[in-house]
This record gives sequence, structure tokens and C-alpha cells, in this order.
Amino acid sequence: MVYYIAQFYKNRHNYPPGPIPLPLIGNMLTFRKYKRNWSMEILDFKRIYGPVFTLWVGPLPFVIICDPDMARDVFNKSEFSGRPTLLMSGIYNNEKHNDVIFNDYGPCWKYLRQVQHKAIGKYAKTKALSELVAKSVRQMVDNIITNEGIDKPFQTRHYAYDLFANILGSIMYSEKFDNKHPALKKYKYLTIDYIPEVGNAMMMYEFVPMSKYFMANPLAKYKCYFNELLIYTRNIYQNHDKTYDSNSLRDFCDILIAAKHEAIADDKLSAQYLTDDNLLVTLIDMFIAGVDTSQITLMWILLYLAYYPEYQDRLHSEINFELNSREPVAEDISRLNYTLAFVSEILRHRNVAPMGVFHKTLADCQLGAFSVPRNTQVLVHQFGIMNNTKYWTNADRFEPERFLDEHGQFIQTNPGAYMPFGCGRRICPGRALAINDELLSIKFL
Repeated sequence: MVYYIAQFYKNRHNYPPGPIPLPLIGNMLTFRKYKRNWSMEILDFKRIYGPVFTLWVGPLPFVIICDPDMARDVFNKSEFSGRPTLLMSGIYNNEKHNDVIFNDYGPCWKYLRQVQHKAIGKYAKTKALSELVAKSVRQMVDNIITNEGIDKPFQTRHYAYDLFANILGSIMYSEKFDNKHPALKKYKYLTIDYIPEVGNAMMMYEFVPMSKYFMANPLAKYKCYFNELLIYTRNIYQNHDKTYDSNSLRDFCDILIAAKHEAIADDKLSAQYLTDDNLLVTLIDMFIAGVDTSQITLMWILLYLAYYPEYQDRLHSEINFELNSREPVAEDISRLNYTLAFVSEILRHRNVAPMGVFHKTLADCQLGAFSVPRNTQVLVHQFGIMNNTKYWTNADRFEPERFLDEHGQFIQTNPGAYMPFGCGRRICPGRALAINDELLSIKFL
């Protein structure tokens, strides 16, 4: 035990500075005093230790970056583009299949992401997307009126989830994902419902090694639902493969199948990675990530519109003036300058992923003045950067006007410190589709 403690504190000096951890539990006692969201509270350490610091969760070090220039620099390097081996990542990545979100940086990740990006790009700006969003929003509004009535408060979360599940289900599988769809409950559990059920237990099981001796795996139900979704997705995929026509690509699933057939026909290196099993899990990835971030963003949009009715009036006036009551097409989005500014400010002020997604170093690296060992988990504090007065005037205030020039035209203000979708090689591939979904949803709402 004495040797372990000595090695623990000796090892600590290999990382950027931070609060002194305790053996076995790290800085976990520090989190107990936090009354709000701990990911916001830990910004206190930035004022003490600077823009890069280390927190220990159990025996594991987490390096936190709060400087946008440093974040963009290091996350564009392959050695900072890995993914840690966590409890959940083992469900998505194992000897049978690999995905994009949890997969380590390498050839498999590269080729899967390429076909994923191609599929998303095909649908991000199409008339079909606009028509689909219009139909889905009308269905959501009808469901709200039927179930909740008018002029009464109600919980928006599941309605928002169902909206984007229907949109993504249609463009991915050509299936209508209404609230009676057999797979929706399982998708919803894997996306949002598991967090209040197993969140704290998962943290303990993941980061405190001793807990594995007296705790059951908190993700057992998650893994069961994932395997059921794998069977469901496999059936869709196989039906698509049987009816596949290279001259008529119906949806995301067809585009991924097309990439597989092309790789096999041309004997490309990518063929060994674009396997049926890998493409199946990539489809599940796309659905879960796409629906989750979109529904959270829409809930923030609805909350801010309710809290600031003047923005409702401004958006309504712009949409009526620019579109003149006609159905919008993708090209119209660039004309909705204030609406673009409003959504951009939502994504800055209330980012859906405050700490981004975990990265892992694939080699011993240099992070500014600090050396970071291989297999270290690294995060960028996206919320801290996008709400820092060093980079944003009146950072704590909600001001869509910061994204407009003197002529009222939309501008991408301070792009170096704006990273709602992450940054670097693993930036969210679905960002264009997500923004267009939100903008079209606002229009039809």
C-alpha cells in the first residue's frame, strides 16, 4: 500500500497541475461540495491552475483544456484523437464490430467516418428534408394538443425526442418512427432514459476499480437493449441490401451499402472495414447521437422563446417576411439572418455537450508547456470557452445580435472560440444537418 501511494503521487507529476488527489478516489471528494452542475463548477480550477489542469477521477487523470487555440491545435493532431476504453465503448466496439463515436483513431474509424459524412452531406440541404421536417412538426403539434391541451404547461422532452426520431428514422431507414414504433423505446433508453437510472452507479463502476467486486454491471440493461436494436437494425439493413439499387439510393442505409459495394468491387483497402457489422453499429451511432443533441437543443430553444417573448416576435416577423407563407427550401436558410443568429447563440450560451467528448492520447504528447503521457484522457471545456469574457463580450448574457453585423447580416463571430460541435479531427460530422433541422423546426413551429 505504501508503495502504491508513493507511485501514485510520483506519477501525478507527469501531468499538468491540479488539486491534490487522494489515492484510489482521486478528487472525487471535491465534487461533493458542488451544488450545481459539476462540469460548470470545475471552472474554478482554471482560475487557480490556468487554462490546462488535471482532475483525478478515482485513479485516472483527466486533463481539461480551457484555451480554444490550444484545443484546436492539439485536437487536429492524430496523437490526441483516440478514444478511451470505457464501459460503454466496449458495447459499441468489440471483436464483432466497430463504430465511429467510440472507435479509436485509425483506418477503421477513418473509413467509417467518411461514409457517414457522405450520407449526412447528401441530406443536409434538400427539399426532401424540409418537407419531412414540416410533416413531423405538424404531427408533433397535433400530438401535443391532443395529449396536453392548449395553454397548459407540459414536459417537452419526449415530444422533442419523438420529433427528431421520426426525422432521423425517415432519412436513415425510410421508416416512420412514431411513438408506437417498436424500436423507439429502446432507442430512447439508450439515449436519455438510462442516465437518471444508472448515471452515478456507472461513474462509480467505471472509475473506482474496487467497486467491480461488490457492484453489478450498471449497463447490463443498456447492453441488452443495444443487442435488441442490433437485431432490429440488421433486419432493416438486410432488407435494404436485398433491394439495393445503385441508381436509386433511398436513405442513409443505402448510401452506406453503396460504399461497401464500391469498396468490394474496386478491391479498396476500405473493404475490410466497411463490413456489415461495422455499418450496422455506425447506423445506430448516427441515430442516437443525432436525435440526442437535436432534442436537447430544441428544448433550450423552446425555453428561451418562452422566457424571451420578444425573440418569438422577431423570428416570426423575419420568417413571414422572407418566406411569405410559402414552404421553405434549404436555400432559404441563409436568408433567415436573425434566426441563424438566435440558434447560434443558443448553441453558444447553452451548449449540449459542455465538456465535449472524451479524447485519449495515443502517444506521449506535448500540451503547451506540459508533457502528457500516452493513454491520458483529455477533454475540452467547450462551455467554459464559449462563456469566457476573454473571448466573448457580455459572455453570460443571451444576445443573438452578437452574430449579426451592422447591416443585420449573419456572421460567424469569433470562430476560433466557437465550438458547439467540438473541434479538430473528431468534430461532429452531423453539424450541418443538425443546424438545418433546428432552423426548419423553428420555422414550422
